[in-house]
Amino acid sequence: MNERALRTRLPLARTALAMAVILAVGAGPIQAADLFEPKSITIVIPADADNGTDNQIARLGGRFLSKYLPGQPSVVYLNVPGGSGIKGLNDFIVKAKADGLTSIVASASNIDPTTLRNPAVRYNAKEFQMYGGFPAPNGVLILRRDAVGRFNDRALKPAIMGDVTAVRNVDQMAVWGPAYLGWNVRWVLGYKGSSEMVLAAIRGEIDMIVTYNVNFIKQLQDTGQFTIPVQTGVMVDGKLVAAPEFPTTPVFSDLVRPLLKEPLEKKAFASWEALTQIGKWFALPPSTPTTIVGIYRNAFEQCMSDAQFVSEEIGRAHV
Repeated sequence: MNERALRTRLPLARTALAMAVILAVGAGPIQAADLFEPKSITIVIPADADNGTDNQIARLGGRFLSKYLPGQPSVVYLNVPGGSGIKGLNDFIVKAKADGLTSIVASASNIDPTTLRNPAVRYNAKEFQMYGGFPAPNGVLILRRDAVGRFNDRALKPAIMGDVTAVRNVDQMAVWGPAYLGWNVRWVLGYKGSSEMVLAAIRGEIDMIVTYNVNFIKQLQDTGQFTIPVQTGVMVDGKLVAAPEFPTTPVFSDLVRPLLKEPLEKKAFASWEALTQIGKWFALPPSTPTTIVGIYRNAFEQCMSDAQFVSEEIGRAHV
């Protein structure tokens, strides 16, 4: 993703958060440095330490939040994996005090309607006090070249889609594709993470994955064994278009949208498109005082105006 495209998309982080939850009324002028000046804050990460939420998001955001929060507190990162994020979010709702010392970083899949209907969920997404977030980078479906024929022919053995769960929004291209584009796909779930899926694809245990991570994409492409049939694209001027890195790869929405006939189909697909644009979000517990929420939002706004932060966010879009 080039700098112009990312700078266009950085404001989308705010829009994406608005789609996820209606933010509370603004806190007004912030004059609370003397009232809220923590020495340390904790960021809960509902994922393993090698997950993208941790490595790419939480630590980048935490480092810059520390710079702009009153007192420049140190940051402790607490990984609480399990249930595709549900365990960490449930624990956060129960255990985190509304004192501004603990926040959480989570993803679009954690507020996806499919997830929220899971009886294990104990949190109400509308109650989180969100204070910032990142838009999702471009997602691509990457497919073994020796599986292309099977991928496009339902008379043959299905191409195998590997994944942790089927909940992550961008991965659901492999749900819409079979339904509307005739793809021949069978899912195999239960992988620990993207690194494991990449190795499985190289070994031929699975035929396809969906990823944002350009390092993984490069690793697979460098083998010469993979192709990219579709991408989610990037939002430019309100429209999903091909990312600069993949200018000739079809945008998934352009393939599916013309095939949608019923109003409910169109509404469902529009909802899915919106969710694919939400990346990761930062939030404080419900009932956190408005003044403290305002301090965090102000700090995050300053992060987004920080040239170094923007530079590293551009780099994040490439990892």
